[in-house]
Order: sequence, then structure tokens, then C-alpha cells
Amino acid sequence: MPSYTLYNSFPDVYLVDNCGELVNSWDTGSISFHPKLLPNGNLLYISDRFTVREMDWDGNLVNEVQHDDLDLSIEYEVVLLPNQNYLCVARRNFSQEEFLELGYNFGSIGLPDVTDGGVELDRETGDVVWEWNTRDHVIQERNPDANNYGILTEHPELLNMDAIATFDWTGHESFMINSMDYNPELDQ
Repeated sequence: MPSYTLYNSFPDVYLVDNCGELVNSWDTGSISFHPKLLPNGNLLYISDRFTVREMDWDGNLVNEVQHDDLDLSIEYEVVLLPNQNYLCVARRNFSQEEFLELGYNFGSIGLPDVTDGGVELDRETGDVVWEWNTRDHVIQERNPDANNYGILTEHPELLNMDAIATFDWTGHESFMINSMDYNPELDQ
């Protein structure tokens, strides 16, 4: 059965068959993360933390969309949705005060600066149509004054913000998401 491998070696993306023969290549100029070959032969990729690009089989730019939210960076993954918008893994910058309001409490080691999530970007405008962020789904039972205080055993649907290592929070990797996909049958 024929198969193919798509890989990038910055700034180029290569498609090879299962014998290692080159099928196609694209000079993207730059790629941040995970190019994808779409069913129509187009290449979809994140070119920087604000831009999604789509190239046709011949390397022509078919679509480029950029969002303008400086506190939001798109990372690692982009998926083409049935409505032609883009679903992306994203990171949202947060202030120290916002983390403290979530009950963050790891002493004097410093505060994190991002939380991971996902966004849907409008294909034409780059506007954020929808956003999901881990900060809206965390719980802790140390600080009853924080907005996300609760009993962990009573909320299995929420993420325990103390379950990950201190290094992860301060190392720019809080509840890190680096991949996702879309399920058309469940619209999820």
C-alpha cells in the first residue's frame, strides 16, 4: 500500500513516498510548526506566532490570515475546519495578578506568564471566533479567596492546577498542549 511522509527542514517542506523518493516540496520561507497536507493537495502551516498560511501544490500562496491579539500566540498545530476556518493550539499571555487570582502559589520561584488553549481563527479576517483556555478549567483547594477554589474530588471535570510541576508553570509550559484534531462526527 503506498504511503507518504511529510516533513519540514526549515524553510522547506518535503513529501516523500515510502521508497524515499521526493514527490513534492514547498519553499515556505519560514515555518513554525507542523505543516499538514490537506486532501486537496494544499499545504497548511503556521508561519509565525500570528500567521496561518496555505499553499497550493505548486507553492503558490492560497490564503494567509493573521490575528492581531498581541497577548495570543498560535503554536504547534493548525487544523482546517469544515467551515474553512482554522483551529489552532494557542498560548495566552497572563499577568502575575491574573495567576494569583487563580490561586497560583509556588512561593518565591516566580510566576508563570502563559496558559495554553485553542482558538478558531476566521479564515478571511484572522479574528478569534472561539477560544478555549485552560485557565477557565482549573481548580485548587488551597486558597478559598480565589475564583477557582473548590474541592478537587467534587470536580473531576476540572484540572488540578497544583498537579503539574513548578518548573512547568515557570518554564512556559503550563498544561502544555502541542497537538489536537477535529472530530467532524461530534463537531468537537
